[in-house]
Amino acid sequence: MNRTLSLQQARHLHLAAQGLLRTPARRARYADLLACIRRMSLLQIDTIHVVARSPYLLLFGRLGSDPTGWLEHVLAQGELFEY
Repeated sequence: MNRTLSLQQARHLHLAAQGLLRTPARRARYADLLACIRRMSLLQIDTIHVVARSPYLLLFGRLGSDPTGWLEHVLAQGELFEY
């Protein structure tokens, strides 16, 4: 049994696990935000930004266009926490 991966296969597996190989099938819903973060297990929330805060760019790459207030809402509701 072959238990090795090519570099291309490893890259593909990593991108697929992060949800970056498929275009969102529909406009993001509020519940998709939490599902996305749970799939990643962690979202680093930085206040430093040039174009936009990094968590918004990361979520945009995985969910497409989503209201920026969603992240603040899940934090305020205690569905996520910062430490």
